[in-house]
Parts: sequence; C-alpha cells; structure tokens
Amino acid sequence: MIVRRFAGQILVPAAIGVGTGAVVAALSLLVEERALRALAELPAALPALPSSFCLLLTLLVVRYVTRASHPTTSEVFIVAYHDAKTPIVLRQIPGRVLGAATTVLGGGSQGLESPSALIGAGLGRILGARFGPTADEARSWMVAGASAGIAAVFSSPGVGALYGLEVPFRRDVDARRLIPAAVAAASAYATRVALVGARQLVAFDGAPNLDATFALGCVLVTVGSGVGARAFSLGTEWLRSVAHRSKPWVRAALAGAVLAALAWSGHALTGSWITFGPGYVAADWLASGDHA
Repeated sequence: MIVRRFAGQILVPAAIGVGTGAVVAALSLLVEERALRALAELPAALPALPSSFCLLLTLLVVRYVTRASHPTTSEVFIVAYHDAKTPIVLRQIPGRVLGAATTVLGGGSQGLESPSALIGAGLGRILGARFGPTADEARSWMVAGASAGIAAVFSSPGVGALYGLEVPFRRDVDARRLIPAAVAAASAYATRVALVGARQLVAFDGAPNLDATFALGCVLVTVGSGVGARAFSLGTEWLRSVAHRSKPWVRAALAGAVLAALAWSGHALTGSWITFGPGYVAADWLASGDHA
C-alpha cells in the first residue's frame, strides 16, 4: 500500500512532469520564441499580414484535422475532470495543438497555455490507461499533467501547481491533489530549464524596492487585472451568444482583420509588435524603457 501510494503520488507525477516538460519546452521554443521572433523581424508592415488569415487557417485545422470544436481546447481538461464519461480524446490533441500554434504564429494575442495543459493531462490519461489506477488516482494524474503543462509553458512551478488544483472550479480548490500537482509542476519546470532554459514574462533585475509605492502599485495592478479578466470573460460570453448569427468563416475573417489592425496599430505606436503572442514582446518593450 505504501509503495503504491508513493508511486501514485510521487513517481508517476514526476514522470508525467518530465515528459510534459520536454514536449512543451520544444513547442514553446519553436513557436513562441523562434518562429514568432522571425515573424516580428520581417520588414515594414509584413508581420501584420499573417494575422489577417491566421484564424481562417485555425478554422481549417479545427474542421479537417481536429474534427472537433466542442469543448474548446481550454475546456477539455475541465470537462474531463468533472465527467468521467467524457474523457480526453487523445487523437484530437495534435490537431488542438496545431490549431493553437497557427493562431500564435499568425501574431494572435495568445499563448500555448491551453494546449500545454492538454498535453500534460493527455499524458496523465495515457499512463492511467496503461497502469490501471483507481478512478481517484487517474484524476490525480490528469491534474498533475495539466499542472505540469502550465508550469513548463510559463516557467513557473507555483502557477502550474495552482492551475491544476483551481481551474476546474469557480470558488474551490482540489487540495487533496496538491502533492502530485506540485511534484509534476516542479519536474516539468526543471525539465524545461534543463532543455531550453526558463522564460519568465517579467524578470526583475535585482530585488524591488519594497516601499509603500510598490505595495500600492501591486494592489492597483491586481485590482485592474481582476476587473480586466472579468470584462474579458463577459465579452467572451457575449461573443459566444451571438456567434450563431454568422458563419464561422465570416467570423474568422473579420477577427483576423481586427487582429491585423491591432498589430499594425500597436507597432505604429510603440515600434514593437506588442500584440504578438502571450505578452513576452510587450513585456520586453516595457522593460526596455524606450517609450519615446
């Protein structure tokens, strides 16, 4: 019993973390760093051009590669967590990852967090099918995999562990799975660092000055982020409610035009493609201090 519990709580989550960390590290390096950087280095306004058709390309991937649009990639783990009768469909994972990559490669303002979590949760499901754990252990391994994916893509084991425990709920956490989630997240982070190095969104050059101004700034940023997240959520719900009024390819084309316009406008104002990717370009621009 002790050996089985140790394997289920430590050894298997660690293996899930290493495997997930390696895959996500390679994906992040190729898509978010090399390919997106190459796009941003194109001359004149050319980097904004792929944004105009990247969502059409993503739609083609959803239709003909993934062959499934519901639930969305960001919801697959949540649905599988709550409903054992709706497991993660492993054959859909490559298409879902490709669909996210085409959006990012076109300059879309998103990252690879959802497919990364799905890769990890999918690996947890594969091991669950292979070793025949109990239902509770299988869910723990799926949570561990999702945590590992987020830890690797964000280079943050803390954020990864909390993701797997908290994201399936609105006002609760699955504290019982803290150990496997933390082990998998730490293993994924260590694997990424060993393979390609860490990449934080914001890096401090030395310790910040912990004074009243800094504390007030943190409070304002926190409140602003919460309000912005709520507004984004409400906007997403509204867009879903009106989505049926037009055809998918029309929505993808219009959204692509908006992305291209935002990309061009951001570059015209800042001299940097600040709308590209999950925020690394914008963070680098802010940190540079060259905002004249």
